[in-house]
Amino acid sequence: MNNVIYFCDFPYNESNPAFQRVLNISKSLSDLGYIVTIYLTSIDENNSYYHNNLFNIQINTMEFNNKKSVLLNRLGFSSKIYKNIIKKEKPKYVFIYNYPSLPSFYLNQIKKKFGFKLISDITEWYQPKSIFKFIDVFLRMNIINFKVDGLICISYYLYNFYKKSKTNITIIPPLVSQFLKPKNIVSPYSKINLIYTGNPGTHKDRLDYLVNVFYKNDFSNFYNLSIIGITKFEFLSLYKNFKIKDNSKFDQIISFYGRLSHNQTLVKLSQSDFQVIFRESKRVNNAGFPTKLVQSFSSSCSVISTNISDINKYVKNGDNGFIIKFTDADLLNILNQIKDIDRNQIQTIKYNSYVTSRKFYYKNYNNMLKEFLFSLIFDSIN
Repeated sequence: MNNVIYFCDFPYNESNPAFQRVLNISKSLSDLGYIVTIYLTSIDENNSYYHNNLFNIQINTMEFNNKKSVLLNRLGFSSKIYKNIIKKEKPKYVFIYNYPSLPSFYLNQIKKKFGFKLISDITEWYQPKSIFKFIDVFLRMNIINFKVDGLICISYYLYNFYKKSKTNITIIPPLVSQFLKPKNIVSPYSKINLIYTGNPGTHKDRLDYLVNVFYKNDFSNFYNLSIIGITKFEFLSLYKNFKIKDNSKFDQIISFYGRLSHNQTLVKLSQSDFQVIFRESKRVNNAGFPTKLVQSFSSSCSVISTNISDINKYVKNGDNGFIIKFTDADLLNILNQIKDIDRNQIQTIKYNSYVTSRKFYYKNYNNMLKEFLFSLIFDSIN
């Protein structure tokens, strides 16, 4: 019985960092000889992974095709669906990715009856505003994760929170399975390419700080700034207090591309010099791990980042990126410094980023994952 199930509370989206994480851990499981089935809330049957099985990975849907069915699942009214899936797949391990608390409770209740180990993959710790989501997160982080058989944490922040009470626990950062060597050769006369990728949301990136510093100080003679993931309209809707005095100037110095495919984003990153990650040091940002750092490094793009999560374990100032404080002044200071750096040095920094990215190659975690899964079985014997 080498079947593994990975339950995920999101629809298929190849560009979603959550999907990429689940997919890469599943590839590692496949390398270890397991047959993995990822269950998403919904799926597009034309997607590239749905019709191939190169890694012994199948992607299925929970058939929650509307908001009502998704809500009913989160409220715990889908136990029959889970029981049927478990009976059909006969899994040895069941992974739950940041999963809703009530379905997680149910899976934890039936694990002994059906003979599987339950593993929680934790990558975030939000502070929701709605009472329903607040209760859900509280139950998941403070009760369920202490009851499951094993924990996979994305950061040391989460690992340190649980390690005193959980023996079967490990750390797996964001993983990658492909690498792009440096393509953008910076000539002495070319501008430096800055990039931001993703959706800043309401908790994470302060993209408005970056745009404001860039716009007010007019770095257009030294830098190009590309923003991928949201449009200009979405940016202004998100940051309603952001004012543009000269719309023509704004459009000339900042390029918004909106949403691109995962591969298109990686190509854009490989053509860029620095991705900017500007986040405040608080629980939501320290518990998680910026996937964009790993995507950037694997695409030979360096980073300018605030010191959050485990950033300082991978980014070395002046070697493969720069760590700054969460202030306008420090962001302005580093942009003024980098514009005067020798272009050959920037190319070296980009190459060092590419070298660092090998630390996130999913195959590097095969043995760790193997030992972690073995510890769950060994623990149950004792």
